[in-house]
Amino acid sequence: MDSIVRALDVGYGNVKFVKKHSSMAVRPICDKFASRAVISNEVDISGGFMSRRRTVHVEVDGTSYEVGYDVALAQGTYDETTNLDKDFCKTPPYMARVLGALNYMYDDLGDRKEIDLLVCGLPVSTYMLYREDMQALLTKTFNLPGGKTIKVNRVSVIPQPLGAYFNYVYPDTITSASTAASDQFKKQNNLVIDPGFFTFDWLVSKGMMPNTNRSGSAFRGMSAVIRAMAESISAKEKVDINGVFKILDDALREGTAPRIFGKEIDLSLYKDRANGVVNEAVGNLLNSVGDGADIDNIMVAGGGTPFFIDIIRDRFPRHNVLTSDEPVFANVMGFQKAGIRQMMKAAKPQNQNRSLV
Repeated sequence: MDSIVRALDVGYGNVKFVKKHSSMAVRPICDKFASRAVISNEVDISGGFMSRRRTVHVEVDGTSYEVGYDVALAQGTYDETTNLDKDFCKTPPYMARVLGALNYMYDDLGDRKEIDLLVCGLPVSTYMLYREDMQALLTKTFNLPGGKTIKVNRVSVIPQPLGAYFNYVYPDTITSASTAASDQFKKQNNLVIDPGFFTFDWLVSKGMMPNTNRSGSAFRGMSAVIRAMAESISAKEKVDINGVFKILDDALREGTAPRIFGKEIDLSLYKDRANGVVNEAVGNLLNSVGDGADIDNIMVAGGGTPFFIDIIRDRFPRHNVLTSDEPVFANVMGFQKAGIRQMMKAAKPQNQNRSLV
């Protein structure tokens, strides 16, 4: 019987997940949606003449939430649905996001509708606090919309930046050159930097062994960057800051230019405000790791990479700072690759021919 491994990264900004992974020789197929959960009223006002939102309605502790690809369209003007609480992973809105991701995974699981190993992540700052809680919360049979169910047999939780590290260590295509590079990473000192939505995390490791004392987290992620720009824009345009925050957040997530009153906002005019936050975050990192003289490799991943990478390179001018073509998916792809290898290692003594999907 095939074993099914899936990865899930419920962040403060995006929910990232692996929908399908047919073999170790190909890249995992990933997807994402905005990390928002709106109290659901399930009212359709389209009258059949307009497209319906691509969302799902899920129930947690008796409350119905709307989550998914078009969740931004379910929000009211002043709705606060982005959770920036460090206890986020223990809340019903967090579980609503999990159910949304599992719903989108459902069709690609085959006939068995079970996940043998689900690999998830937590910020460095909360990893030791909530790792065991997350394992207990997610190891169960989940009820999904339409009478569907998915059973999760086992959960592994790792620090989020470690996912990006695994993504670099385990390349998509296995060749002699990639294997040599992977072996080199495993012997060297590595620094993985993860500018997320709420937290700016970093993790130092000697090969596969994390250095806890030099790893850390600062609450200066993309939400703080967006807030700094939104403060300036709202003052200039004389509009509510929360509305501007949402406009900027949606535009950056979708890769479009933000618009206020039908006019495009040139974010380059507010670069100094954004860079002020980034410099604070990177300053915390430098206080922890120093100039990086003993660091061989620096890797940057996470949705905030485009805003942070230039300053990180400026502060580490003697390093080759690596990033990927899709940094927002780096952690979840690394979770998937690590999970597959974990299952293969566990299965090898029992069945040399066991496959994974």
